Amino acid sequence: MPFASQHLDKLQTLYRRHADFVLLLILFVTFRVLALVAYRPGGLVLDFSDFYWYRGFAELTHQGYYPYDNLWTTYPPLFPLVMIAIYQISALLPPWEHANLWFTLLLGGFFLLFEIGNFILLYLLALKLYGAKSSEVAIQQAIRPCWIYTALFVPVYTLTGWFESYPLFFFVLSLYLLLENRPYLSAMFTGIGFMIKLIPLLLLPVGVQLVSQVKYRLSLVGGKPT
Repeated sequence: MPFASQHLDKLQTLYRRHADFVLLLILFVTFRVLALVAYRPGGLVLDFSDFYWYRGFAELTHQGYYPYDNLWTTYPPLFPLVMIAIYQISALLPPWEHANLWFTLLLGGFFLLFEIGNFILLYLLALKLYGAKSSEVAIQQAIRPCWIYTALFVPVYTLTGWFESYPLFFFVLSLYLLLENRPYLSAMFTGIGFMIKLIPLLLLPVGVQLVSQVKYRLSLVGGKPT
């Protein structure tokens, strides 16, 4: 019980310190959940979303076609596997007037998890940027880019029709870990991101430079970190 009480006290302290961000996170998630449920991308101009293509691609498994076996695909393996798994789950649910409903909600919900991760990482990166200032000032300034990102329309539109939040999460996470001086963990998540989309590989030169600088500093002090 003392351990649970200490853990609860830490959570309460953490909440009080970041209460504004927690409120913003709730608004961020609520806005995107309702967009997935109630909004069809394209509006009056064009009813367009890659989700239709994703579902059509996954439906080919009914005909015995599977990516990397007898079906060509431009995507690295982690995304086709997600598409097929979510389609198979959606096929078990009762049919709806809009055939894409369950697949869209499930796949969009999956992407939303990574979009939430992107939002939290944005806050952590901002805290890192303003970390030299006092705690309260840093928090107040770090919340500003979060408000801007929350208010932007393009990330919401992208969430309802494309999978960009999925690889972007691993890109931003790898960048944050590099800034935290954890290059090997960053490299691991860069590799995972590469299995979704090639974009995370952009961090490789940064990671190589960081590791080289660390090794150089170690060599200057006879193997002892400075």
